[in-house]
Amino acid sequence: MNCLYLDASRSSLGLAVQLGDIWIDAGVLDGRHDAVLLPTVTRVLAAHATSLEAIDSVVCVHGPGSFTGLRITVAAVHALHLVTQCQVLPVDQLSLMAFVAQSQGLDPPYDVVLDARMGDAYAGYGGWRSETPQLVQRVLVSAETVEGTHWIGHSDEQAFLSDRVKSRVSPTLTDLRRYAEACTAQQWISGDQLTPLYLRQTISWVPLAEQPSKLYES
Repeated sequence: MNCLYLDASRSSLGLAVQLGDIWIDAGVLDGRHDAVLLPTVTRVLAAHATSLEAIDSVVCVHGPGSFTGLRITVAAVHALHLVTQCQVLPVDQLSLMAFVAQSQGLDPPYDVVLDARMGDAYAGYGGWRSETPQLVQRVLVSAETVEGTHWIGHSDEQAFLSDRVKSRVSPTLTDLRRYAEACTAQQWISGDQLTPLYLRQTISWVPLAEQPSKLYES
């Protein structure tokens, strides 16, 4: 399997490639997602005498998170699917954080919270769905309604709900690979079926090819 790993959930894009048994971690890339994604993938593959057509699968953190970054990255996966008919594993950032918290030996519950801006929070809780590392509940709530002091936050958000977060994690691309290894075949979808996970119900997804004027809207 030749797999591309993408984390579009934060302000910068995380990218890695697995070519058979070879793992290439390109790290977190500075710059606009559309400006760094394809050139970095092309450079990494060329360094290993491999072309884009060899990528047959993608593991992608598709939200919730950076609005523009998610749209651009999902659109790139759609374009890749046109070339390679790749399969995709959608990973939500909340479940990935909970998975990392568990793997690091933190005490349950693995309830996670993220800053959704505008006074809101993304919350993930309820334990795992049957036979998967995906959280049962992933919702948008008012930050004021987040109760208790047992929450797990992201290391990028030290000030957010500091009185209610007990621990913080910072998922890596290696963590994303481990998460994918824990998933079942039933969780994979066709690359052209990938959509951003926003959770904010006022946002709808339309492929960028159908709305090119909104490509750089923030």
